[in-house]
Amino acid sequence: MEKPSIDAELSATHPDRAQTRSEPTTISQRLVLIMAFVCAVSAANLYYIQPLLAVMRHGFGVSAGQMGAIPTILQIGYALGLLLIVPLGDYYNQRSLILSMLILVALALAAMASAPTLFFLGLAGAFVGLTTVVPQLILPYAANLAPAPIRGRVLGTIMSGLLIGILLARTVSGALAAWLGWRAMYWIAAIMMILLAVGLRFLLPPDPMPKGKMNYLQLLRSLWHLART
Repeated sequence: MEKPSIDAELSATHPDRAQTRSEPTTISQRLVLIMAFVCAVSAANLYYIQPLLAVMRHGFGVSAGQMGAIPTILQIGYALGLLLIVPLGDYYNQRSLILSMLILVALALAAMASAPTLFFLGLAGAFVGLTTVVPQLILPYAANLAPAPIRGRVLGTIMSGLLIGILLARTVSGALAAWLGWRAMYWIAAIMMILLAVGLRFLLPPDPMPKGKMNYLQLLRSLWHLART
C-alpha cells in the first residue's frame, strides 16, 4: 500500500490546522525528498577525496604525508563553516543562504578540479569545507517549514539522505576516478552544485521564520552561551 503523503497525513490527523495554515508552513513529500537528496550530494563533497589520495599523490608528485594533509584541511574548513556560516541562518534569509552556499561550493570544487599545485589544492579544499554546510542550513529550514506533528519524520528523512551521501561518496568517487580521472570527479561535483542551486531557486518556498535583531558578532557570542548552558 502506498504511504500517505505528509500533507495527506496532516489533513487526516489535524484537519482544522490543514485548512487554516498558510503556505509558508506547509511541506510536501516531494520537497522533503529533494532536500534529502541535496543534503546527500552536498555532504559527499567532503568525502570524495578519500579513495583518490593515492592517484592524486602521484599526480602532484608529493609524499603520502603531504597528500594526507588535504582531507584534514577539508575537515578544518568544514568546522569553521559550522562555526562561522551556519549561525547566519538566524540573521539572513535561510533560503538565500542555501542557494549562495551551493554556488560558492561549486566554485571551490571547480578550483580543486583545476588545482595546478598541492598548495592550491589545499586552499581550494579549505573553501570546499567552509561552504559545505548546506545540510546544516537545510535542516533548520525544513524544521521551520514542517508542521509540528510531522517535523520529526521530515527531519529523519533529510538526515537519512545526509548519511547516505556520506556513505556512498567514497564508492562513487573511486569508480568515477578509475574511469575518468580524479579531476573529473570534482568537475562533476561542481556542475551538480550549480544544477541544484538553479533547481532549488524555483523549488524552495520562502523562509517562513522572522529573523532576529542580533548582529553577526552577537550571534557568535550566543554560541558560547549555548555551549555553557
